[in-house]
Amino acid sequence: MSIVNQTVPRALKALGYTPNQIDKIIAYIDVEKTIIGAPELKDEHKNVFACSMGDNSIHYMGHVKMMSAVQPFLSGQ
Repeated sequence: MSIVNQTVPRALKALGYTPNQIDKIIAYIDVEKTIIGAPELKDEHKNVFACSMGDNSIHYMGHVKMMSAVQPFLSGQ
């Protein structure tokens, strides 16, 4: 069973990856705990999978701005 967040395979599919390519990338993430260096992953798609921490992180202000953009929807204001 994969520990990878299920938004990752959905995003890869939306980006045009084949089921075989997606399987290889997910298997790599399961072992290495990172998407950086995954086989079949195109360089131009690396930033799609950036997050708030780890080896592929966004700038902290990017995280703050994203959270402020969605806050009204989360708090019901």
